[in-house]
Amino acid sequence: MSENGEDARRANRKPRLICFDLDWTLWPFHVDTNPYPPMKMGKDGKIHDKHGDAYEPFPGTTEMFAGLLEQGYKMALVSRTEAPSVAREMLRLLDWNKYFPYQEIYAGRKTTHFAKIQKESEIPYKDMLFFDDEHRNVKDISAIGVTCVFVKEPMSQNLLQRGLDMFTAGKTDK
Repeated sequence: MSENGEDARRANRKPRLICFDLDWTLWPFHVDTNPYPPMKMGKDGKIHDKHGDAYEPFPGTTEMFAGLLEQGYKMALVSRTEAPSVAREMLRLLDWNKYFPYQEIYAGRKTTHFAKIQKESEIPYKDMLFFDDEHRNVKDISAIGVTCVFVKEPMSQNLLQRGLDMFTAGKTDK
């Protein structure tokens, strides 16, 4: 293939699965240290725990997921939390389950999570894009061929676009 043909092919390359960590990637807290169940959705649109403390995802995340779904992207959640039931309750209250057909939320190595997602989705690692705030996870998952973005700031449309651009260019954070 000519260099121009390769550039054209790469320019059209899009991930078949976009994966997100939860804690400090999609929301500003660790679910295994807070919030405290039971939780409920408040009239203010925030989730309130048993102490009345309010929790919410980073701004714009729900709209970002809706846009990705509308564009035909498949999405997954990948979390190493020690409190999977709290994470799942947050997802239910936020009404996010509709965006994520693939969810691996439990303690353990992210390589195990990705192996299960790959098997279930039948999507090769090379066709996945992953956002995570922990360098060790980015290092481990980039080593299996997933394009990874190290999240140093709240998840946003700009960070998503950076990840999509990295995927198209065949680059990854390590």
